[in-house]
Amino acid sequence: MMKAASVVRGEFIGEETDKAQVRLVDIPAYFAYTDEATCYAFQANVTAACIEPFTADEGEIVEDATTAGLYNPVYYLLVGWPSLFLEGPPAMYLMRLVSAIVSTFFVAASLTLLSTRRNAVVPLLAGAVVATPMVLFLAASVNPNALEATTALGFLVGLYFAVDASMRTGRVPWQYTLFTALSVILLLNTRGLSPLWALIVLIAVVILFGVKPILTLLRDRGVLVASAFIALASVFAVGWSLRTSSVSAVGVHAGAGTSPLNGFITMMERTFDFAPQMIGLFGWMDTPAPSYIVIVWAITAGGLVLSALTLCRGRRLAAVGFVLACFLIAPALIQASTVEQSGYIWQGRYSLPVFLVLLALAGLAVGEQVTLRPGHASVRRLTIGVLLLIGFGHVASFAFALRRYSVGSSSSWGQFVLDPGWQPPGGNAFWLGVLVVSFGLFAALIAAVALSRPAVAASEENTASPVGVAG
Repeated sequence: MMKAASVVRGEFIGEETDKAQVRLVDIPAYFAYTDEATCYAFQANVTAACIEPFTADEGEIVEDATTAGLYNPVYYLLVGWPSLFLEGPPAMYLMRLVSAIVSTFFVAASLTLLSTRRNAVVPLLAGAVVATPMVLFLAASVNPNALEATTALGFLVGLYFAVDASMRTGRVPWQYTLFTALSVILLLNTRGLSPLWALIVLIAVVILFGVKPILTLLRDRGVLVASAFIALASVFAVGWSLRTSSVSAVGVHAGAGTSPLNGFITMMERTFDFAPQMIGLFGWMDTPAPSYIVIVWAITAGGLVLSALTLCRGRRLAAVGFVLACFLIAPALIQASTVEQSGYIWQGRYSLPVFLVLLALAGLAVGEQVTLRPGHASVRRLTIGVLLLIGFGHVASFAFALRRYSVGSSSSWGQFVLDPGWQPPGGNAFWLGVLVVSFGLFAALIAAVALSRPAVAASEENTASPVGVAG
């Protein structure tokens, strides 16, 4: 928030301090006060009620330090503008709301595209699974991680549909071009590692379709114009990272001095330690989601990837295998390259872009390889089962995180309901109700679209297999 409030006022980097990643910026006093409002940080049993009221002039401009000073400013421009005409909590809530809208737009648009496929059951279920509780948690805060992950998803889905349309009809609808370009332009300019995720998406699509269909896209005038803007965005993103050294300027942490080889081995050994962090690590990395919530995504996401690896053939299998290899190895290589100077800084949320891409690509590949007959009882059960699982996971995650802020992680659910120490505006019950109703509508729409495709004849339903495998 401090970075966003300074960027929209024209201060993109700030003044130097004795730490490369820490910069001094001029911001409204209320945003500077956020440093003092972290009495519950790293203490899962301390509620948000510990924050003392802010009594100074909210509009006064003061100087304070931010560790985000060197970060690419594009995301912060997108979400920081409410602070120009609002003060205090209203500005903060609107900034969070803008961040949530921008991030979840790319999930919604991706799901809309996936719903247009004739065999949409698996791709749509994959699209529903990608929005883990951690993605939503980050999207509803001022943090570029969620936008990075959801634009990576949008880039994959948009590019996939653009190439597919070009191969089938010889033209690319302008909506596909616009969505793909918007996704990759924002992806490139969210975080320092974002160009790497964009490259992985591009290579995966090349593996899936081949080089020629990708080059054929450039015959489309709209694609050519979009490519020019993407090239400019790439130059800006890479230039910003090189100019500011934002990727390497992360401070010194535990493990500094470790050799790159040992860092790589350690990271590979810890691969599945980071996995639960992509599902839910709330608070200030002090409130991990319960194991039963992690199991929900282990079943749904793990089952999706396993299905792709066992059912797919040829290019589809190669594309999924490539992204899976990147998901497993890239974090270790990235961390090994800096561990000697910085120590271990990797968090599971940093892998979210390639994780979302892996799930979506697996869903698309299985959807191409295997035809599920929507009218079959087994397919209906699969669809409803997956939606119920992730619905339970989201509601439980939200309630669990809210309890942490309201009464502390170790307190009882009875105290959460009857005697909360802190509640968000509107109250705990209101927001839990909003979540349940919203997810119910979402699940109903997904199920309706996924199961509305032409089914086998009613007379065949009891004898026909629910699955057909393409050659």
